Amino acid sequence: MTGDAMKRVRRGDPLNVSAETFNTLLDAAQAYRDGRQNLGAMARPEPHDRNVVRVRNDSGAARARHAVLGVSGVVFPPEDNLAEFLTAPVLKGVTPDADEHAGRFVVLLEPVDAGKIGLALAVGVTPVVVDIQSADHTYADVTDQDASQLTSAENGAARILWAEAGTGPRRAVVLLGGAGGGGSLPDGNAALDALLWNATDGVWEPAATTTVSVVTAVQKSAGKVQIKTRTVRVLSAAAESAWTDVGGQSMVTLTVLTGWRVDGLNFQTTSKPIYVDSAGGDSPTWITQHTGTECE
Repeated sequence: MTGDAMKRVRRGDPLNVSAETFNTLLDAAQAYRDGRQNLGAMARPEPHDRNVVRVRNDSGAARARHAVLGVSGVVFPPEDNLAEFLTAPVLKGVTPDADEHAGRFVVLLEPVDAGKIGLALAVGVTPVVVDIQSADHTYADVTDQDASQLTSAENGAARILWAEAGTGPRRAVVLLGGAGGGGSLPDGNAALDALLWNATDGVWEPAATTTVSVVTAVQKSAGKVQIKTRTVRVLSAAAESAWTDVGGQSMVTLTVLTGWRVDGLNFQTTSKPIYVDSAGGDSPTWITQHTGTECE
């Protein structure tokens, strides 16, 4: 009669190992070895996770885990297979093009051979290589004609949560679907481009702007009055200009009479120096202001 194959024995009990017990031990050892070999490997996500999508590798080459594929369409459009489209659409993944696939890409969660279907992350947190262009960049998007990495930028579809120090290709952790503009606002001398959302193409585009120059400061230097100007654009500010002579002409100092009075036998005046483009000579003749025999 068959007993319990996994029944424990005590010290001194006879050891009789049945075929069933032996095979069970082998299965357990095999499972342990498989687990050790896969230690550190990410568990395969379930396809029903809405952030995980199925993608067919149409890039023409086998792609490694964490490769980046641009989304060019769906394998089964609704007119061909509505049930498949509504239940679990399969995306077409191609080598990214910076113009066509900015904001439209996935990161593979497993190696996928050319022409085969695998799992990829569309929204969520994932490791990926990012080509860091500037330490100030906090976003990333596709790299043109390169499926091995993203490229950092001031704006992008992926927010950089962490990256190795330095510039160039760096291992990083990004949040897909964290699109936006990163970093703090530039200082007053930096240009701030006005952007408008193009709903048709799904991209941000520069808005039409108007420019105007305004005076930002005035000073006198070496007998000249100088000004600074700034070209101001709608929702943006260009750099401030250098000091510029007003009208390109030298200014001269001219003292003009501002007041007078009689104090006893003294005739007194007050004057003020002013700056003018040019100064003519004195009037050709004396102009009589008052007729009398003495100062009153």
